[in-house]
Amino acid sequence: MKITKSRVVFIDICRALGAVSVMYTHLVSQYPQHTGDRSRVVGWFEAITSVPLHMDKQGFGQIAVALFFVISGFISTPIALKMGSMKFAVNRLFRLVPSLFITVLLSALVMATIPVAAKALPHTDPIDISWVTILTNTFFVNYLIVPQVVLVGVAWTLVIEAIYYFQLIVLLPLIRRALWLAVGIELLIVHIFLMTFKLFGPGWALIAVNMSYLPAIIMGQLVWALHFKKIPVWVGSLYLAAAWGLYVLADNLGAGRIDKAYNLALLFAFLIFLVGLFREPVLKERPIWTKLSERTYSLYLLHATVGLTVLSLLRGVIPMELALLLAIGASILAAEINYRLVERPAHELGKRLLKPKRKPGARLRTEEPVNVAAEVASEITARLPRITDEIPRSPALPTRV
Repeated sequence: MKITKSRVVFIDICRALGAVSVMYTHLVSQYPQHTGDRSRVVGWFEAITSVPLHMDKQGFGQIAVALFFVISGFISTPIALKMGSMKFAVNRLFRLVPSLFITVLLSALVMATIPVAAKALPHTDPIDISWVTILTNTFFVNYLIVPQVVLVGVAWTLVIEAIYYFQLIVLLPLIRRALWLAVGIELLIVHIFLMTFKLFGPGWALIAVNMSYLPAIIMGQLVWALHFKKIPVWVGSLYLAAAWGLYVLADNLGAGRIDKAYNLALLFAFLIFLVGLFREPVLKERPIWTKLSERTYSLYLLHATVGLTVLSLLRGVIPMELALLLAIGASILAAEINYRLVERPAHELGKRLLKPKRKPGARLRTEEPVNVAAEVASEITARLPRITDEIPRSPALPTRV
């Protein structure tokens, strides 16, 4: 029996569970801990999960963030190869910026009008809200300039993604011809930034800190290259070791790390990713994973702004357990609204802009309606070749004579 799938199911599952774990870490674990309202159940759960892994400072959501990086490396290169440089750049722009712009505006509004919520939201002091800071936060520039003004705390991962996309676009012609050489250049660039981390002032140091996370994304890229036999196994293995070594080096240099769990988080994320990849042939597509995966970006962006605002307003008014339920519900609702009204329409607009114009006199082809939501999700999961795997039948039992 053959199972043919149009989606990469394990990526859907990883994205969905990753977003949920990040939301749990920020809303259920960290906020009540900082305010002294954390329940015994959550404390017990953290004692057997985050604490033994030395992740009690940031929570096991660290693993999810590292997993997002690995996934991005796995799916971005085939998307870029399929689309080409210009289309890929426009596609990523319309995928990332509109939803981030809405989140930045919402965070700025909360910080300007609700002082108690402003203290709860991740930000830099002093809070500087202006059109300049709104634009720099929307286009990730705030993480590359001094002084740094952060209005959306979780957006720090997006600037790393944007740097990788830029690097991918620049190297795309070489990737088409000699992938092994392109990946080697990617690793060399990271090494140069790490070696000059403290040499050229705070602005250069900020860029180097963001570059120090690229090895996690490159590890995902290497898994794609090895899985689809784009590079020799021995080359990919050496590059994986080099990428891991650069990531550990960044930790030893203290490049933006605030605890000692970053390496362990990446190791767990990489192992989870490999298990999912190897189990993909037997995983089934399910609507719940598809829907959650489609909304991962909106939930990731909005959960802190919406959830922490609700918690800060309800703290002391109602029991913390009920406040947490309302905060989680509000975050999910906000993510759904953003997905339907901003993220999906923006992606559709980007696709329309990329459509080739019909030449005068050319025959108009009739096309079937496009399911935009499914197309968004399929591009997130890289539009990899359809996975068709033979499920081995169990050997027949010998019959008695």
